[in-house]
Amino acid sequence: MYSPGDQAVHDFARRLADSLKAGAYVVSEEPYETPKTLSDQAESWKAFGLKLLRLEYREEQSDWGQPNFGRLLFQKAKS
Repeated sequence: MYSPGDQAVHDFARRLADSLKAGAYVVSEEPYETPKTLSDQAESWKAFGLKLLRLEYREEQSDWGQPNFGRLLFQKAKS
């Protein structure tokens, strides 16, 4: 699991946000150990012009077997 400050994660988020048209949506579903790690990740994406629309943390087994996971829904800022 990458930490929110990890350079690889930061570069991926930047490249993804740069590739989106204004108004586009991004859905992310990943394993997170705690609600805090999910919240930290959501905050880090805001720097790339993505507005958080929904944050969901689940303490149940995901489809891929992870015991805790989170879902994020973002929208790229409209020009």
